Amino acid sequence: MQPDFNRLHVFYQIYRLQSVAGAAVELCVTQSAVSQNLQKLEQEIGVPLFHRLHKRLVPTSAGERLYQTTLPFFSTLGAELAAINSSQTTPGGLLRLGAPPIFGSEVLPKIIAAFQSNYPLVTFQLTLGAQSVIAGACRNGELDVALVDIFGTREEQSWNLSQEPLLDEPLVLIGSSKYVRKHLHAGLRFEALSRCRFIAYKSFAPELTDWFLRCFGKTVRQLDIVLTVENVHAVISAVRHHMGLGIAPLYLVNEALQKKELEAIRVGKNEIKSRISLLRLAGRNPGISEKLFIEFLKDNLIGKSAK
Repeated sequence: MQPDFNRLHVFYQIYRLQSVAGAAVELCVTQSAVSQNLQKLEQEIGVPLFHRLHKRLVPTSAGERLYQTTLPFFSTLGAELAAINSSQTTPGGLLRLGAPPIFGSEVLPKIIAAFQSNYPLVTFQLTLGAQSVIAGACRNGELDVALVDIFGTREEQSWNLSQEPLLDEPLVLIGSSKYVRKHLHAGLRFEALSRCRFIAYKSFAPELTDWFLRCFGKTVRQLDIVLTVENVHAVISAVRHHMGLGIAPLYLVNEALQKKELEAIRVGKNEIKSRISLLRLAGRNPGISEKLFIEFLKDNLIGKSAK
């Protein structure tokens, strides 16, 4: 049986002050209540914790061991409670973030660094993962700030989490100049594009299906997918090696497009976008650090999207 927590606290104060009377004053209870709690604790543990000598208590070896066990907790409890209380008014402590791998590695570190320079007492833990992983961690209360790519799927609706759009990142279908010249020399018609090979993030290639639907109003019955890989840098690398066409965020390939190392396959004005959204758990009460970071994040992303 586990000993009663309050009795452990009484024991700690008796040992610390070497006095039942002193413990009673510290705990704002009667000396009788302190003595009774000590006796009940000794009964629970099954060993005496003090030798009762004339007008004083001397710890037994069991009492000494129990004090050393409880000391780290009770000696820091007051300071920790004060720190927890001050964290509601003063930015500080650990902020747990979750984000998509590319957005989290390419965009977030700069924003985190700028925020941390303003609030040096705030530290961060950044988890990068797929939509379902981040959504699950948010739902379980394991993240303070959860960011995901939203595509409008049924899975996203089943999360039962509020979704606040923050930033639309343009996505572009790309190919190497060599591949485009060889396979699309006759123009960017549906028939020619549907016969191309593709690099996708998932076997059912939702991003490619969305691209064909937006650009042509119809989809390809069976895409020729030669590589499936979740990492966008691997997709871009495969495209550079002439394996086929793939979709990537525009900001990651803009320089390569300008240098003509890669070519963008643009059909009409119906571009697709990756929507970075903030997930929130209903009823959750955010702390001051979380509130300030979300405001800072929004300000930075709004400025980024306006450029």
